[in-house]
Amino acid sequence: MPELEKLADQDAGETVVAKVNTEEQGWLAQRYGIQSIPTMILFSQGTEAARLSGARSAAELHAFVQQASHAHR
Repeated sequence: MPELEKLADQDAGETVVAKVNTEEQGWLAQRYGIQSIPTMILFSQGTEAARLSGARSAAELHAFVQQASHAHR
């Protein structure tokens, strides 16, 4: 979680970061086929643009968001 919070701070204004507790919101995990935690899903205009699973550093998360954002434009 600290890495996700760093990403949210870095990309403030460009990216909306939302955390979901899949134990409390199990229907979301089912809807998006989340099988491992953590899973990061990047949405663009309401559609899934990219997905990444597993613990990552803030730098890796930032690179993932940047790469996926540029690829989806």
